Amino acid sequence: MAPSNEWFDALVQETRDAVAGYLRQYLSSPEDIKDVLQEAYLNVYCTLRNKQDKQHMPRALLYTTARNIALSRLRHRQV
Repeated sequence: MAPSNEWFDALVQETRDAVAGYLRQYLSSPEDIKDVLQEAYLNVYCTLRNKQDKQHMPRALLYTTARNIALSRLRHRQV
């Protein structure tokens, strides 16, 4: 039996639009925002999938991860 990922599905549903809006202050391209969102969700999922308590910090981790990825992309473009 596969482990349940309901916590992650709920996180995506509850945060997708808000995090995309948050990323607009860093990125202007809708494609870049989608890419960063996908990468951020993947990172959060991989980080938290084996943790027992997923209630404390997934949103904060998601926002921080998304911001860091966006800033990294901006820095990379300036080089």
